[in-house]
Amino acid sequence: MAAALQPLHASLRPVAPNFEDLFLARAPGGIRMSNPSIQAVQLSRRFGSFLAVDEVSFSVARGEIFGYLGANGAGKSTTIRMLCGCSFPPLARPAWPAST
Repeated sequence: MAAALQPLHASLRPVAPNFEDLFLARAPGGIRMSNPSIQAVQLSRRFGSFLAVDEVSFSVARGEIFGYLGANGAGKSTTIRMLCGCSFPPLARPAWPAST
């Protein structure tokens, strides 16, 4: 008999700036997080009683290389589908910055 899967509990915490952050801030035309290219704020998605994405928040600046990593079934594809507009969280829509 196969073992039942246990729910995964994870959280994200802000970290202190590091050397790379200082380098990017001082680079010509530096990265300005005041106007991110992509911003996810507390995205959540349920499929019935299964919570696939639980209040995920992040920002990606223009020109920034961003990796989104996690275990199988952690909600990565569901999060990207919500950002692309293929699937919407029940009470929210992704916020896209105005074109410049």
